Amino acid sequence: MGCLFVQRIANYYCYIEIYRNNECIAKYEGSTPTEVWKKVGVMKKIDRKMLYGVSHSIIINEFQKYQQQFTINTCMPENWNNFEIMNKIFEDCLKKKLLHQD
Repeated sequence: MGCLFVQRIANYYCYIEIYRNNECIAKYEGSTPTEVWKKVGVMKKIDRKMLYGVSHSIIINEFQKYQQQFTINTCMPENWNNFEIMNKIFEDCLKKKLLHQD
């Protein structure tokens, strides 16, 4: 009988849960895919980042999109007087947070 390995990344940690017959038999956590897979102790010859999928081209592309979005929504002090940049940041970031405080 085989086991099901469930991986997830949440709150800056990597988690692996191992299930057999629909029952969780083990849980591991670590700050990186490599760290958490070392704790599991299986599949040692396989790149741990590959097991988590974080080295897959689609995932890398999504990370880059996220980073670009973050970069777009920031500005240097010399741009603080630029109304267009500051208004874009307000609309994209601050306004959303203010509206969701209620």
